[in-house]
Amino acid sequence: MAQKLQLTVEIPDEYVLITKVEYEKLKKNADRGNSWETIAWFKQQVGIKHPDTLKTRILYPYRSELEKFVKYPEKKGSPWRFHKGATLDWLENNFERLIRGNNTLQGTK
Repeated sequence: MAQKLQLTVEIPDEYVLITKVEYEKLKKNADRGNSWETIAWFKQQVGIKHPDTLKTRILYPYRSELEKFVKYPEKKGSPWRFHKGATLDWLENNFERLIRGNNTLQGTK
C-alpha cells in the first residue's frame, strides 16, 4: 500500500518561488543587458583570442550588419564598443552562418 506524505514549507516574504524555465529566462535577460562592452568581452563570447582573426572573420565581413550596435574605432588605437544585448542576439541568430563561413570559431587563435 502506497503512503502519502503531505508537507508544508513556508517561504519567507523576501523570497519568490518560480519555475526553472522562468529562472533561466530571467537569467538570460539579465546577462544581455544594455551595457556597452569591449573587444576583450567580444573575443570571449566568440572564442577567438587574436584580434586580427576576430576582425577578418567577423567584424569586417559582417560590418554592414554589425554597425547598428558595434562602434567601430574611428582611428587606430580608438576603442571598440559592443552593445551587449544586441551583440549577443546577433551572435545567437547568426551562429550557423558564422560557423559555416569560418569552419570553426572555437579554439581559433
